[in-house]
Amino acid sequence: MIRRAKQFTVCLPNKPGVGAKFFSALGKTNLMAVSVVDSVDCSTVRLVASNATQAAKALAKVRICATTQPVLVVDLPNLPGALLKICRKLARAKVNIEYFYGSAGSKAADAPVVLRVSSIAKAMQALK
Repeated sequence: MIRRAKQFTVCLPNKPGVGAKFFSALGKTNLMAVSVVDSVDCSTVRLVASNATQAAKALAKVRICATTQPVLVVDLPNLPGALLKICRKLARAKVNIEYFYGSAGSKAADAPVVLRVSSIAKAMQALK
C-alpha cells in the first residue's frame, strides 16, 4: 500500500531524559515510523503518526515546535530486494529520494518505509 502522510521533524537537545519527555508528550499517539539522527548538541527526530492531527495537538500542548513535511509511506513485503524494486521504479521516473527510513517486523508482516521524495505525485504514479 502507498499513501501520503505528514512527517513531523523536531530538534531535541542531547541530554538525559529529553527523549522520555518527548515521547511522553505524544501520549497515546500511535507512531508508524521514527528516525533519529544525532549530532553533537542535538538530535533530529522524524516521525509519522497514525493520526497526524492528534500528534500535532499533543506537541503543541507541551510547546514542542515541529516542522511538517509531506512524505510517502510504502508498505513493503519483508523480503530481500523489496526496497531495491521501489528505488529502481523511482529512478526510472526521475524521482529523487531525498531520504528514507523504516523498520521491519516479523517475516510475515509488511514493513512501512517512509520516503521523502522530490515529487510525491510522480512517485505515487511510478509506484502504482
